[in-house]
Amino acid sequence: MPEALVQVRDLRVTLSSAILDGLSFEIAPGSITGLCGESGCGKTTLALALLRLLPEPYRVEGSILLGGRELIGSSEREMRSIRGARIAMIFQDPILALNPVLRVRDQVREAIRAHGLTGRPEEALELAGLEPSRRIMRAYPHELSGGERQRVLIAQALACRPALVIADEPFTALDLPRVVELSALFRDLMRRTGTSFLVISHSPGVLAHLADSVLVMRSGRIVEQGPVDRVFGAPADGYTARLLAAARATERAHG
Repeated sequence: MPEALVQVRDLRVTLSSAILDGLSFEIAPGSITGLCGESGCGKTTLALALLRLLPEPYRVEGSILLGGRELIGSSEREMRSIRGARIAMIFQDPILALNPVLRVRDQVREAIRAHGLTGRPEEALELAGLEPSRRIMRAYPHELSGGERQRVLIAQALACRPALVIADEPFTALDLPRVVELSALFRDLMRRTGTSFLVISHSPGVLAHLADSVLVMRSGRIVEQGPVDRVFGAPADGYTARLLAAARATERAHG
């Protein structure tokens, strides 16, 4: 087995009380890991903790190893060299994540320049499944469709060929054909670039078809983890079973 890309051990995040309580897991290189759980269980907090983006007075303890390098305790200067280059994030709302006064061409170019790298924005956009036409390259975010804005965010995340991309609820508000399309894109990108993905979703059904392994969170703790077929096919924890049952009921209700 290849050495884990990410190794998290006893990760704790506290504010006035524990938000994440003793999380331990690994992410394999060249894999897709799903992270699911009900709203408010700590999924986005975990993503921000991995990137060291939680502000004071949050307190983060434990160990986060990225390729054997410890991130807990790293300086902000060191983390700036890692964010985007080694770990990138696709935020949930593209219209808020993109700079409203930069054209698409410059949005992606800045992601490359920030780390002193060379590369063409067009290549990253093509990887993200967006044709780098004159219209797209010169457009401001408000001039794009929601799907196009999401592809620009994905292009930004891929621009420096990071080892890990964290996607925070990328399927929210997408209809089924778009969910299938985006899932296929993530699988294709993993195969073509070797990048690992941590995909956050409240939908076990989506992750069942996308992920290699899955982490199930409840109230700041991981209650179950393992290969997606085993965890969702024969859940050992009652919470996972209830989560799956609720997801199936919702799917039936929506036809």
